[in-house]
Amino acid sequence: EGNILKQKEYVCISPSSNYNAWNGSAFTARLECYQNALEGSCNVKYMVSVADFQAADGGAQLEPAVAFVSLKGSFGGKDIESISIKCSGSLLSGTASVERRDGALAVTPKSGFDYVCLRSSGSETMSENRLYLACLWPGTYKNMSLEIRSTDGMINEMYLGDLNLQAGKLTALPEIKLDASDWGEETGPFNYACGKVSWKDGTPAAGICVSNGFSAVWTGADGKYRLGAGPDTRYIYISLPSNAKINVSNGCPDFFKAWDNMVRDYDFVLEKQAVESEFALFAMADPQAHYEARSPQKKADTKRFLDETVPALNNQISSLGIACYGVTLGDVVYSEGSRNSNPGLATMRSNFSKVKMPVFQTMGNHDYTFFSSNAPLETDSRSTQLNLKAQRAFEECFGPVNFSFNRAKVHVVCMKDVQYLKTTDAASYECSFSDDQWKWLQDDLQNVPKDYSIVLCVHIPLAGNGSKSHVQDVVNLISQWPGSTVFSGHTHYYRGYANTLGSGLYEHIHSAVCGQWWWSRIEGDGCPNGYRVYHFEGSSIKDAWFNGFNSGMDSRDYQMRIYRGNLKNGGKYAYFQWMHGSDVLLINVFNGDSRWKVEVYENGVLKGNASLMSNSKKTYSSVTAGTTYEIPLTSNQDWWSIGYHIGVVGRGRTSTSYYTNMFHMWKYTLSNPSASVKVVATDPYGNKYECSDVVSADCDYPSYIKEL
Repeated sequence: EGNILKQKEYVCISPSSNYNAWNGSAFTARLECYQNALEGSCNVKYMVSVADFQAADGGAQLEPAVAFVSLKGSFGGKDIESISIKCSGSLLSGTASVERRDGALAVTPKSGFDYVCLRSSGSETMSENRLYLACLWPGTYKNMSLEIRSTDGMINEMYLGDLNLQAGKLTALPEIKLDASDWGEETGPFNYACGKVSWKDGTPAAGICVSNGFSAVWTGADGKYRLGAGPDTRYIYISLPSNAKINVSNGCPDFFKAWDNMVRDYDFVLEKQAVESEFALFAMADPQAHYEARSPQKKADTKRFLDETVPALNNQISSLGIACYGVTLGDVVYSEGSRNSNPGLATMRSNFSKVKMPVFQTMGNHDYTFFSSNAPLETDSRSTQLNLKAQRAFEECFGPVNFSFNRAKVHVVCMKDVQYLKTTDAASYECSFSDDQWKWLQDDLQNVPKDYSIVLCVHIPLAGNGSKSHVQDVVNLISQWPGSTVFSGHTHYYRGYANTLGSGLYEHIHSAVCGQWWWSRIEGDGCPNGYRVYHFEGSSIKDAWFNGFNSGMDSRDYQMRIYRGNLKNGGKYAYFQWMHGSDVLLINVFNGDSRWKVEVYENGVLKGNASLMSNSKKTYSSVTAGTTYEIPLTSNQDWWSIGYHIGVVGRGRTSTSYYTNMFHMWKYTLSNPSASVKVVATDPYGNKYECSDVVSADCDYPSYIKEL
């Protein structure tokens, strides 16, 4: 932008990419491992080139950061699908640091692949005695080889020996000379998967993203793909495009197939539909359900979810009249300490199968393969990393933990952002993404159009965790798609967080389906147990609202609760006294954030706007039965709800876990404390919600908030 001639230093990279960046001293560059075979040339998108030098005349000459190799030969009459240049233990493609040292480019591979694969494009096959070019990172490589695959599933290996490949230089590989007797049929075990994605009518589905959980590739014009796989691979799966119907199988969206290293081919068949212009996305955080009743509860959490949540979701779905989809935001079940909720995973899958829309699952910190001080987490031959082992129980029930799908012009990504830090204590974890996950996300987003938006679904909020592994990288990448947002849960309160980690992204931190762990029908922040609905048109959120799922709180119109500022809240186990006067209204807007306007009417006349209170949390390490605790005026928490759970139900009397944080309480001082009151709350989409009921009696708790 502007007049480039006025600049002294030119720093540029080709091709332009979301994944190529300059950090002030070096480029981070990306070279694709799968490259289209073009006779006599290579596609410019694989020819990574850079310029980072001063020039007085405004010119900057790009220099290749890759080495070129050429190959040709005869194949014994076979049509060739792919030729891979391989070097075990080295990085021939992937991500590298590129910098200038002593006037020359220095390339240092950081992560990626030990091969570069030339693939036939569309219906074309690689033909005999034609020249093909490939791009590789420069370096000195030992024991290189070629792996040649025919279109009829045959394979041939050819040893190349040691090669020194230099940036910008062309190296001719030894000519390939094969006859019919050189070919043999490949048998397992396989270290790759291949197959075809097609439409139900048999036509190929091109440009479909196929993943193994660690990397992703795209189908060619013929619908075919080839993808590496290893001991940690659990599934081969696709990112469903917007013009494909999402079918459900056994309670889960049908987009994945279990990996077996003795099986090579994994085909997918898609059912076409028109691209939706609008759809509803239901966000459900923290069902956190145990499959057995916890004394003195009368029902198991999973049964309450089935009896209360599922019918409410289905009623909402039926009322909307548009396509509906759901995502959970982690903590589907409630393993903790010695409580193993792994058996509840299948129960919840069965419950979700009764919801009248496809529901995609995100893993949370309570969804782990059970481990404890008495049963440490251990790796095995199918899980070489502890954090992979920790996700296996969830994967076996619900499928991949890092995946995506598309609706309208929205690319929805679900990722596990929980990393466990100890092998004997599941309560020791952090919000972060592994190197493998970061690479997977870059692959997944590579071909997402810029007129799409991204919805990233995670469990632990990203806000406040920018110092953790790859969290800042992830939000910076997602923010390159205008209108993108983050959905998270974990906290059991609602918070709207603008400009997450300086990225410009809005993060919606969702309150919990389970409320206060199913001990009532309300949250610790006063919201009803419920969920949120986002109405998308094209790539944008055009409307959003909160909905409770229990009678008395299950209307869209029920969006707030108003309290007198001098209420005493609680019961026999403890009381909590608000210290405001009776002229003060405390207004809890369940879905509220700084974008809302809250107006107060007295005797039918608009008198002013309520003010959003600053977050100020008060806790007590323990409480004594019959004692009244005076609440500081600065506290913005919902002490009506806290008083119920601690004072009436008796939960959290000797801990601080029931003093829930709060970010949506407004305060207003009446000019006439005796006036009739009406509050009108206007959301960012122009919807207005009214309430005239004011909770004015001490310790007044209606039956509809109580566990039955």
